[in-house]
Amino acid sequence: MTAAVHRIAEIQGTELISPLSGQRVTVRGLVTVALRNGFFLQATDEQWDGHVSIAVFVYAPERRPSAGQRVEVVGEVIDYQADDDAKPVTQLVLETYESLAADGQMPQVLDLDVEALTEQGAPLRQWLNSAEGMLLRLPQGSEFLAPSNRFGDYVLNVPGHKHGLVSRPGGGVVVGEGDELTWFPGFRVNDYALAQTVDVGARLMSDVVGALHYRVNAYQLAVGHGFDVAPQHAKHAVSQFNESKDAIRVMTLNCFNLD
Repeated sequence: MTAAVHRIAEIQGTELISPLSGQRVTVRGLVTVALRNGFFLQATDEQWDGHVSIAVFVYAPERRPSAGQRVEVVGEVIDYQADDDAKPVTQLVLETYESLAADGQMPQVLDLDVEALTEQGAPLRQWLNSAEGMLLRLPQGSEFLAPSNRFGDYVLNVPGHKHGLVSRPGGGVVVGEGDELTWFPGFRVNDYALAQTVDVGARLMSDVVGALHYRVNAYQLAVGHGFDVAPQHAKHAVSQFNESKDAIRVMTLNCFNLD
């Protein structure tokens, strides 16, 4: 007897914990982004209702389909927590998958724009949770708020969003005092060969689309493609000590982990 196919939205549910947690289910969808330890699967036969995600991360460290494949997945529903205090993330642990014929339907892409970021705090957390795993788009013109690192991580601000930001004389912006909890979108390029070195104030010159991933206690887009940038080299203040016959030179180093 063929197992019933569940809608991904049925697995996600409206709460942090899946209503089908611990159950073995079958789902269908399109692989949107493939990571080293799994892939994101999004439904193409329905639209997001604004409350429940129609995508899910499938944990598959040993074998996984490629991005762009339409597949049927069988697996166990879990609510993964990195530690006891972490937010639970509904996932599937892969048992088997089978490739399906392409049906020509494309997954919905949500815009991560100024409208989405206007209401910070609880409303934004609810919005992000309801779109978990789905494809989101960062628009061209977004500004990089931090230097890149060697892991392909980036943090940006979208055009028109001014909440919590203060312009800096050397270029770019910083988060103002009292606004440290403002959430700014970021993304990670999974292929390090596609990652670029950028400085504060650089601008995104192409849209970036990725699956909304919750990792290391933060939301971030998982991106499988390259992007274009208008570079900016922020000017850094320099202090200089002048020697004298009655003084010695002192050097202090402040080291920050930018990972």
